[in-house]
Amino acid sequence: MKCDYVAIDGSNRSFDLDDVIDFVGGISSKREGWSGLICYAPKHDAFIELRDSAQDARGQCISEAEEVSNQYIQSTYKVSSDQMSEFLNKPKEWQFIDRR
Repeated sequence: MKCDYVAIDGSNRSFDLDDVIDFVGGISSKREGWSGLICYAPKHDAFIELRDSAQDARGQCISEAEEVSNQYIQSTYKVSSDQMSEFLNKPKEWQFIDRR
């Protein structure tokens, strides 16, 4: 399933959601009150934050996707540099971290 995201350089890109590896989930610091999921897109060598707003009265929410830096992930999701390295060395063996 195709998903569009904003790259760090501001350009619009797309990736296949079926090809990403989930890394860590929690609360985004880019949007107050939004949930976030960091996934890794190997074809783009990019960490992408998928974010969702809280549901409205009709159960709908707004979704966004944006490439984020390692520093953002470490600061927002409390992931260590060792964990980042471990993930990048063996992404398919990674055990998802849930910080929600």
